[in-house]
This record gives sequence, structure tokens and C-alpha cells, in this order.
Amino acid sequence: MELLASVLAVSFYFEKRRSFAIGTALCGSGIGMFTFAPLTNALLSEYSWKGTVLIEAGILLNCIVCGTVFRPLNVPNKTLVVEETPTNVIGAEQARTEVKSVCVVDLTSKREPPQT
Repeated sequence: MELLASVLAVSFYFEKRRSFAIGTALCGSGIGMFTFAPLTNALLSEYSWKGTVLIEAGILLNCIVCGTVFRPLNVPNKTLVVEETPTNVIGAEQARTEVKSVCVVDLTSKREPPQT
């Protein structure tokens, strides 16, 4: 879950070199897997499995602190400018003059069941 959040946050921060930034963020997961295997073996030999789990949980709780650094960007809204071409003008005229039919169905009336 942490991997998805970090890649998503990094993709919002970068536009020009986004692929490089996401690649760097993804390298962190590989490095973490590479280092946690020997670290877990060393911790298991020194502490019991309960101590190892507590130490690794403390290490991973630091990810919460790192996650608070990802702040939303205040990007001004970009306005979409649509040029009026003849097709846009014709479409606007058709939408304005189009006649729409409305079908009203009365669902409140009660029908009597058929007599057998």
C-alpha cells in the first residue's frame, strides 16, 4: 500500500521528468526488500521473533512520518478554451433548437389483478 501511495504522490509533483521520478520511487521498494532480508535474519538471531516484529514495526511506522511530507499541490485551475469552428456552432444551434419529448409515466395508479 505504501508503494502505490508514494508513486501516486510522486506523479503529482513531476510533469517533465515524471518517468525518472517514478522510477526512483520504485527503486526504493527493491532496495527495501534487499536490505530487510539480512536485517530480519540478524534481528532474529539477536532477539526473539517478538522483538524482531516490534523493531520492524517501529521502522515501518516511520513511513507515516514520511507520508506526511506528501502535501497536496495548490495548482491553479486551467481554463479550457474551445475555438468556435463551424461544427461547434452547428452543434450549439442544434442543441438549442432541438425538441425533446418527455414521457411521463404514472406509477401511483393501482391496477386491479386479473380475475380468474
